[in-house]
Amino acid sequence: MRQACGRSEQVIVYAYGARSAEVWWESQSPALDRLKNLTVTLLPMESVRALAAMAKPAMQLQWTIQDGHIWIADGAQTLHLELQRLKS
Repeated sequence: MRQACGRSEQVIVYAYGARSAEVWWESQSPALDRLKNLTVTLLPMESVRALAAMAKPAMQLQWTIQDGHIWIADGAQTLHLELQRLKS
């Protein structure tokens, strides 16, 4: 990530995996806090599971992203994801 931040204007990381993502952030945050152009966001595991349940062949999804919230619709249902910002 340090290399990506050195080469890019902005780097965004979406972490998922329940406790493993939180453990990763706890171990990496001291070093990553210095990277001013890095954003780290945690996707709650229940949201990841719900999104995986929507997966099917030839699916079409509509995404709406606003103010830290994401709505994903597949025509039959809509899933709301609330992102947890770990670093801005």
